Amino acid sequence: MGWGALNNYRNNLSIAEANKSKVDATLSIYNIDYELKLDFIKSFHEALKVKSDLRFKIRED
Repeated sequence: MGWGALNNYRNNLSIAEANKSKVDATLSIYNIDYELKLDFIKSFHEALKVKSDLRFKIRED
């Protein structure tokens, strides 16, 4: 039972890494960098919330 969850996680992680590398390659062509900040907020008796901040910056080469 535990192995199925681990294999599912590892499969999803490899897919996410492949997608990220495609996005990174595309943004690199257009000289665009990005910064992603994630904050995980957990309060008493509530579900976990994620606050994200995504910023793009055009490189001047």
